[in-house]
Amino acid sequence: MARRDTAAYIAVRSLLAAEHQPHAIAAFVFGTHTDDAADSGPTAEHRRAALSGWSQRTLTALQTQQADSPLLRALLHTLSSREVAPQAVVDVLVGMGRHQHTAGFRNEAAYQQFISDVTLPGTLLTWAPIDAEALQRGPGAWRSLADAIQRLDFLDDLPQDLADGRPMLIHEDLAAYGIDYACLGDASDTDALRAFVQYTCSRISTSLHDARGIIPSTHPSNRRFLKAILISLMARGRSVGRKGAAITCSSSGLGVSSLMRGLLAARS
Repeated sequence: MARRDTAAYIAVRSLLAAEHQPHAIAAFVFGTHTDDAADSGPTAEHRRAALSGWSQRTLTALQTQQADSPLLRALLHTLSSREVAPQAVVDVLVGMGRHQHTAGFRNEAAYQQFISDVTLPGTLLTWAPIDAEALQRGPGAWRSLADAIQRLDFLDDLPQDLADGRPMLIHEDLAAYGIDYACLGDASDTDALRAFVQYTCSRISTSLHDARGIIPSTHPSNRRFLKAILISLMARGRSVGRKGAAITCSSSGLGVSSLMRGLLAARS
């Protein structure tokens, strides 16, 4: 986790109670490893086989309560000791398999289905070992958090997604700004793309505002952690907005720096 997402690792180690840290890390790393299995490989067939193999190993571990993978052993321990239903893991695997080869979204409804199937289950699995009861309160706010994270990731990951031929954006939104989905990197779309990025960042800002509703629903010991995450996401969203059309060429570059500001603000 420290290598994959240094900012998130710092937040976990700095603001979560010690007894929650290994479980948060186990859930997070399982999610990122599953994502890597779905996306890594030279061809769609390689990626399909990688995700299928990892899913089968995970399901076997859930059934037998044994695993040869240190990650799966850690996950099993977290599920057992924190009383998290294995179905939460199954939901992540099923959603990832269903959308493994998604390459953008026809409309908002298709994007929201992706949130329901992939992003929200992953968000809930990460949080369930920390404070499962909080997930039962304010479900709309948790969905808003998942929505904000996903829209921001899709914008910030656009350079790599364009290189892979899979820009994960909503076709109807692009069309509303006169942007050809197949020509996102075209310099002639600069003004339109800048307006589209600003529109998407406004959606992210609204979702992050709504996501603040999760803070009072959680245990007091976890609120500084959530506050820091939200503040850092807001800073990252502003950075993406400032890049405008240049977001097709390079990501925001924010991560640890935005989180550090969030940590300082959360401690105040």
